[in-house]
Amino acid sequence: MPDRVFIDTNILIYFISNEKKKKLGAKEIMFSNKEVYISAQVISEFISDNY
Repeated sequence: MPDRVFIDTNILIYFISNEKKKKLGAKEIMFSNKEVYISAQVISEFISDNY
């Protein structure tokens, strides 16, 4: 069974952050060789928190 990763809102926020360590960690998770899932709820939270 392949590895699966569910992306939380914090990972998306870290990905756009100016903090290099957090940004790098989020990038490694999001672009790993694992199946990555993001729910509509997480996308909605991310958009409402950042725009």
